[in-house]
Order: sequence, then C-alpha cells, then structure tokens
Amino acid sequence: YVLAMSATYTFAGVLAGLFGANLQAAFQNPWIITLFAILFVALALSMFGLYELRRGWRISDLLFTGLPAISLGMNAIGFDPEITVDAAWSLPSQVRKANSVEDLLRQSDFVSLHVPLLDATRNLINEKRVAAMKAGSVLLNFSRDAIVDEDAILAGLASKHVRYYVCDFPTGKTQNNPGVIALPHLGASTQEAEDNCAVMVAEQLRDYLEHGNVVNTVNFPNVSMPRESSFRLAIANSNVPNMLGQISTTLAGAGINIHNMMNKSRGEMAYTLVDTDSAIPAKLNAQIAAIPGVLMVRDLPLLKEM
Repeated sequence: YVLAMSATYTFAGVLAGLFGANLQAAFQNPWIITLFAILFVALALSMFGLYELRRGWRISDLLFTGLPAISLGMNAIGFDPEITVDAAWSLPSQVRKANSVEDLLRQSDFVSLHVPLLDATRNLINEKRVAAMKAGSVLLNFSRDAIVDEDAILAGLASKHVRYYVCDFPTGKTQNNPGVIALPHLGASTQEAEDNCAVMVAEQLRDYLEHGNVVNTVNFPNVSMPRESSFRLAIANSNVPNMLGQISTTLAGAGINIHNMMNKSRGEMAYTLVDTDSAIPAKLNAQIAAIPGVLMVRDLPLLKEM
C-alpha cells in the first residue's frame, strides 16, 4: 500500500503535467490519492471474476483474481456467471461467491469493470444498478464505454449517490464534470501489452503452421484440437451439407482410419482438422482437394523437435 501510494503521487504529478490544472486539483483530494493507490495494487492483478475486496473499503472488480488483495489482509467475494471449472480451481480458497452483480454493488465502495462489450454486457451498469450501488461509492470503467449507461452514471453523480466515475473513455457529456476522472485509453499501447501481443501472434501463427489450429481469426471459426496422432489434415471448406461425409468416405476408401476429427463453421466458412492413424498419400490429398466445396487441404505430419 505504501509503495502504491508513492507511485500514485508520482503518477499524479505526471498526469497533472500532461493534462493541466483540473487533474492537479483532483489529486489534492485524499479520496483520489487513495483510489489510485488501490488501483496500482488492483489493476496489476491477473483477471477473471467479479470480486469484492475489503479492508475498511470494499472493492468489487470484474475479471480479478484477488490474490494480492488477500495478501494485504482484504476479504474477497466473487461473482462470475460464466466462470469455468479451471478458472474456479485457480482462485484462492479465501474467495467467497456473491449471488449477483447487485449483491456486490450494494456492498462495495469501489467497483472496477473489466469485461468485453457484448449484447449481455451492454449497459451492464444501468439506472437500476447505479441505484443499487452503495452510497458514496466509486465506479471505475476500463472496459468499453457502452458497458456503463452514461446518463445513468451522470445522474448518480449529480445526486451524490456515486462519488466518482473513473474511466478511460472521455466524452462530451463527461467533460468538465467534477465527478468524472477521465484518463487516456492507453491499455493496449503499453510496452508490456505490445510485447505480449507480439508473443501471442507468433505463438498462434506457429500453432497454425505446425498443427493447423485456428484461433482469433476474422472470418474463420476457432478450431483447436490437441494432437493425438503424428498425421493430420487441415481442411478449409464451404459450409455445405455432407462435407464431412465426403471427406471421411474418401479417407475410408483409401484404408485410412480416422483417429480424431473436429469441425466447426462460421457463416459460409467451415474448418476441419482430421488426425489419422497412418500417413496420408499425396494422391489422397489431391482427391480430397477435388471435392466440390473444399477450398484448401494441408498435410501436417508431426515434425520432430530438432
């Protein structure tokens, strides 16, 4: 906490120099200094869950492990309607489960949002949920602007029900509002983020070239299948009936046994991975490529590590 407070004062000076007197005045407020001290601890954490952290104040956060907060003596309570078994296992045992978003909002002095913008999360914090927030609480939104109903949060600020709204999506409505602290939206432009993105792209490209796995593409379905054989075909095809039947029949006709198969579609496109028990002759690859609707066939024998 002491380190975070020191970093906050340094950060405050930088921001005041960059963005002028309004921010400089804001950082004279002990609430703001404390808020950013907590953020330096909180926003450095890895993320997946909605949690309340409590040590005098209660902080709820969407996409948040809570580990460092627990080590600081805080109690943690979480809510995530989409949590997976693996994610649940990775949480500290001290994290307790909340019943709903409203359950957290009623108890939390600080609420930080870190969720993607989907139909289910648009206006996640609306008029009803602003009213459900604890009086005098602070809302932090570093996800997407449409996660929060701007009119609802501004009404909450005007009534003093919400103390501050901190975000990195400044708009004309929030500009010059004394209850809004707007920061630049720079999360993906940090050195760490760009390094991580470069590593991620290289790993995903290698995975595609060596194993045919496809993730995070613009127009293809996500298809990722663990290797269970040294022999694999990757097939891109039109999303039309009986395509899998024709592929499997062609392989069976050549005496090739399918060990495992995965097929997914996205709009007009489909993608298939086929692991076989034996090598696939080039002539057979050509037969599959000649099937109407097949766009690409790649033979991907498992490469031995050098």
